[in-house]
Amino acid sequence: MNSVSTTLGAKELADKLGISMNKAIAVVDHLGLRSDKDCYKEFKIGKVAFKRYSQQAIDKLSECLKTTTAEAIWAARKKTVRAKSLNL
Repeated sequence: MNSVSTTLGAKELADKLGISMNKAIAVVDHLGLRSDKDCYKEFKIGKVAFKRYSQQAIDKLSECLKTTTAEAIWAARKKTVRAKSLNL
């Protein structure tokens, strides 16, 4: 029997974690959750794409944030993006 699962968009995910949406997405990318079918699902209804994160994603994000901060992940991401833009 399938259990009802809660899915959240990026804004709701960020709110649940108590961080900004940009930082939540940085942590999602850091963990590679968008390539994990148990954590992330994208579907379209008409021309609108819905990107949803599962309870398993919330659990993985919460575990990650116990050992590092969203700010540290965000800072590392900014440094990487900046280096790429400067072709370093």
